[in-house]
Amino acid sequence: MVRAEQTALAVVGVMTVLTALILTLIVRDRVWQRRAEQKLHDAEDRLQFALFAGGLGLWELWCDTGRLEVIDRAVAALGYRRGQWRDTVRAVLRRIHRDDRQILRRSWRQMRDGETSRCHDDIRLRAADGRWIWYRVDGRIAERRADGTPVRMIGVLHDISTEKGREESLAYEATHDPLLGLLNRKVFDAACAAPCGPGAPAGMIVFDIDHFKAVNDTYGHAVGDEVLKTVAGRVRSALRAEESGQLFRIGGEEFVLLLPGQGTVAVAAVAERLRQAVGGTPMLAGGHTLRVTASFGVCGSDRIAGGVIRDLFGFADEALYCAKENGRDQVQCHGAPGPREAAGAASRPLPAEPAAGC
Repeated sequence: MVRAEQTALAVVGVMTVLTALILTLIVRDRVWQRRAEQKLHDAEDRLQFALFAGGLGLWELWCDTGRLEVIDRAVAALGYRRGQWRDTVRAVLRRIHRDDRQILRRSWRQMRDGETSRCHDDIRLRAADGRWIWYRVDGRIAERRADGTPVRMIGVLHDISTEKGREESLAYEATHDPLLGLLNRKVFDAACAAPCGPGAPAGMIVFDIDHFKAVNDTYGHAVGDEVLKTVAGRVRSALRAEESGQLFRIGGEEFVLLLPGQGTVAVAAVAERLRQAVGGTPMLAGGHTLRVTASFGVCGSDRIAGGVIRDLFGFADEALYCAKENGRDQVQCHGAPGPREAAGAASRPLPAEPAAGC
């Protein structure tokens, strides 16, 4: 009996020890689990902060369902509340600039078909206030089925609006006059290589400000710059929307207007409209009231044998010289009958039919 009791006590002792050991292991495992979970949470926080600080946002696409999740911070950076942002491919694509949607679709399709392992595209996303913000989309296939069909894509969004802004600013500075914002001589020289003739009609107006050197000499270059800005503004205002895209400043006070698809008569009418806009009323510059006029030379591809735009410039420039010689503040066309007729035609607005000076 005593031995049985001793055996029972021994068993109870062993069970107690085992139970304590198991409980200790469970508690330790739970502690380790909590520590692991905390480390994972801390790592996620650090990752989120690193992504946020670097202008990055995570995205995840489930190919079967079309669910496209974008991290909350990226959504908030665009100015949206979470309730305003739907996590579907269709909804997100609607917020992407229409010119960029096909780029992204093509990259996703190439990843899906195994043509490439990742995407790397620049797109524009519409912010809540209507602005377009540039993002770089990097992504890859994260999970495939056994047959190779993609299940899930993952990637990051990188805000590159500052970088794109610098690129656009540099591109603008390389192609535009810094004072007036017009296309510059470099762009004009490139345009001069284009063909013109029966199959590609075009007209050109070359004009400059009369006695501009006297303005600079009398009032100073600051006033001269104001005159240039006023003249450019008046010309822009006088141009119709379809005429305004090819206005160049090619020298100090010399300008060119290229009008694709137009003949000499139509271009001469535009030139007369510009002449009246520039000199029709006095202008105020540097506290001085000045009457500033301009002279215009015109040539259309219908007046020359087939060639290139540079040929138009040569003939239009000759016509401008004739306008200067004939008294300034007038329109002169290449191939005009003569100085007397041209001078008479320049004193009145050009009609829809050829005037004597054209």
